[in-house]
Amino acid sequence: MKNGSQLSASTLGQGDAGNVTINASDTVRFDGTASTAFSIAETGAVGKAGGINITTKSLLSLIMQDY
Repeated sequence: MKNGSQLSASTLGQGDAGNVTINASDTVRFDGTASTAFSIAETGAVGKAGGINITTKSLLSLIMQDY
């Protein structure tokens, strides 16, 4: 995932948010500021957030900043 991309599951009302599941045979890479995977119950939601499941050989999280 690059340049602020997001993979998400959410709920805004009744019912739970879904799970975010990533299955990769080699590498999962979160590259750049704000690239993320999440599950959220938004304000006012009755349900709960789901889980985040990542299955991979290698997990990288890289944040590049200009100085």
